[in-house]
Formats: sequence, structure tokens, C-alpha cells
Amino acid sequence: MNSKKFIYFVSGVLALLIFYLVFFTSNGFRITGFSPTLNNIATTTPYIDIYFSEPVSENDLSISSPNNIVSRYIIQSPKDVRVYITYPLNNNQKYEIVLDKIISFKGAVINFKTIPFTPLYTDPSSIPKSQIKYIVSKQDKSNSQIYGTTLVNILPYIAPGFTFMISYNMVNNNPAIVITSATSDGVSAAKTWITNQGYRVSSLNIIVINKQPV
Repeated sequence: MNSKKFIYFVSGVLALLIFYLVFFTSNGFRITGFSPTLNNIATTTPYIDIYFSEPVSENDLSISSPNNIVSRYIIQSPKDVRVYITYPLNNNQKYEIVLDKIISFKGAVINFKTIPFTPLYTDPSSIPKSQIKYIVSKQDKSNSQIYGTTLVNILPYIAPGFTFMISYNMVNNNPAIVITSATSDGVSAAKTWITNQGYRVSSLNIIVINKQPV
């Protein structure tokens, strides 16, 4: 290889290297996944984890929703931003979460990225156990404030020992209270719990799912 060809070769390699550094430094910061996946979000999903290809910076972190369903968000781990949702949601209704501004530690930026999803009616027992634990911890903190609130605002409710679960969903475009329990005693206990909150069971559209809640 003569000197002229060698210079061309080196120049080409440098050009490719520069292209690689510029392209992947500025555009390599991206979303790599969701948990739950966007096609598996339930009407009672309490939060969504959004995973990124690079560690996320807290600087100027901003997430919103035109549907006003984002209650708060945190950096759960370096590459995981957890977005808490105001649930329950309506099934078959389109919702959006907007990443107004996300910055990586390398300085790459994601601006105004819209994440659309449509929650489907989901058997409450199919909610991941990590999210069940969050729902239980949240209801424990609000038990002293149950009275005087609407039933929907305190659901889903999971009974001690997981004997029954009560949730709210839209079923065939009609609001419904869903009782999930493997036993008739559990169903009766759930109805008693509803009555104790000041609601008449006979006036509610109640659907019973005969299976263990968790």
C-alpha cells in the first residue's frame, strides 16, 4: 500500500470513527423497554417502569400526561424511571404519557416523546406481585381515611391473607365492581366490606371472578 492509499485508508477509518461517536453519542440514548409492556397495562396498574439505554440524570427530568394520569415519577434505578399512575383507568380508552425532557448522564436528550397505551380489562389477579405489594402498602396508609371517600378511590382493595380482592373496572362500557375470590366465604366477606364502607351491595354492578386473587 503506497502512502497515498494509506492516507485515504486512515482518513476513511477516522471518518467512520467520528460518525460512530457522533451518531451513537447523540442518538444512542433511547427507550429500551417497559414493565408492564404497553399491551399488558391493566386498568388497575399503579405504575409503569420505563427503561433506557443509558443512566438517567435527575436534572430537568419532566414527565406529564394530557390525560392527567401521572401522579409522580422517580428514578428507580440508573436506567429505570418509574411513572406512578392515578388508577383505576378506563378500559379501551387511549392514554398518553409524555417524556417532556429526559437527559442521560452523557448529556443526550429525549424531548417530547409520547408513549400511547390503551389499558384492557384485566383479571386483577394477573397484576404483577411487585405491584400488588405497592397497592397493599398504599391502602394500609390510607385505611384511616377510608370513610367519607368514594368507593372507586379506595380500590383496588386486597384483604388480609389475600382471601379476596375488590377492584373497579369498566366492563362493556359499564362501571363494575369486581370481586375476585376462590371461595364463597371470600365473596361474602368482600360484600360485607363494601357494606361497611357505607354502600348498598344491591345497588352496585358486581362481577365475581372465582379464583385466588394472588
